[in-house]
Amino acid sequence: MNWCRRELGINKRKTYEVVWKCVKNTECDKECGQYLAEENEIHIYWNNLITIEEIVTTCIHEWAHSKQPIRSHYFKWQGSYSKNPFEVEARKYEKKYTPMCWEVIKHKVNRIN
Repeated sequence: MNWCRRELGINKRKTYEVVWKCVKNTECDKECGQYLAEENEIHIYWNNLITIEEIVTTCIHEWAHSKQPIRSHYFKWQGSYSKNPFEVEARKYEKKYTPMCWEVIKHKVNRIN
């Protein structure tokens, strides 16, 4: 989360910071995360994530959405979910930034104090 804020920047159109919540998803067993534009919240569905890579990619994907004009443009798309330009952009963020984030955080994973 800190990596996203520091490296990817914030949405300057928002007047308050993104809130991160790790919650159990009870509605869909495949959804890993969600950005709620009205609340400026990212929900990470811990029960649908198995690997650290899934956690990292989900955080980056949802952070990408936090920077997009979701409220004004996302739902105007009439095509499929997978071809929605906002989803395409978020998946590009995942591919580009997951390796960079991993390089920064990997030494903190599974560390015994």
